[in-house]
Amino acid sequence: MPKQKFNSHDIAAECATLRAKVKGAWLANIFDLDDKRTLLLKFTRSGGATESGEGEKTTVLMESGARFHTTSYARERKADQPSKF
Repeated sequence: MPKQKFNSHDIAAECATLRAKVKGAWLANIFDLDDKRTLLLKFTRSGGATESGEGEKTTVLMESGARFHTTSYARERKADQPSKF
């Protein structure tokens, strides 16, 4: 049976990896995904580290009580135009 939740060793290992990736970066955006338990955090570090001249970006997916890890997940946009109200 596959693992369902992180234990303390998993959390310590992922924190060490994440610390190295986001140290010196700031939290640019937080998105609430499909439910209230899943968040997408976007960190940005300035300095023109990428070819496009933008800062280096790190995206972290967090599911409350279950997991967190870096990802290349691209959040889908709802619409190109704002909603009519």
